[in-house]
Amino acid sequence: PPVVPPPAPPAASHASGGEGTRKRGSFPRPVHRIRSASIATAAAASLDGPDAVWRCVAAVLHVGNISFADADEQSRGRGEAAARVAPASRASLEAAAALLEVGPAELETALVKVSLHTASEVVEMASSCEQAAEARDALAQALYELLFMRLVDTTNLALASVVGDAVGGAAGGGAA
Repeated sequence: PPVVPPPAPPAASHASGGEGTRKRGSFPRPVHRIRSASIATAAAASLDGPDAVWRCVAAVLHVGNISFADADEQSRGRGEAAARVAPASRASLEAAAALLEVGPAELETALVKVSLHTASEVVEMASSCEQAAEARDALAQALYELLFMRLVDTTNLALASVVGDAVGGAAGGGAA
């Protein structure tokens, strides 16, 4: 059968309409991914011990259960709807924060705010519900990726020690 090359990744330019593009009133996806990845990386340091895998899986599931609602009128900026964690999913936010060993307020801020870094200052802006959902999904994806990498590393270390024992035992046991 003929070999079909994989499709090219979408262009990341703002003019092309691909991943990372900026629509009017929205922010580039990488901003959410960077903040979510920072939370995930910080949380990964706390994922040690025998229950780390289960805690990470539970955190991914709780993060996925977080939903968003429009904030009240006082929280809106520039006429756009600002997002907040929906009251019905507040328990999931608190459970995920506890599992990741970060504060619930810190996790909520990472999900519903966007930081714009300029040369002289950092400006935080409210996200829409759609942007907050993208940040939530990026965080869950980053956590899942870290979990997968940890499992692969753990498996590779276990296999290396088994192979090392087998090679060492075979080399030492053949000569008498």
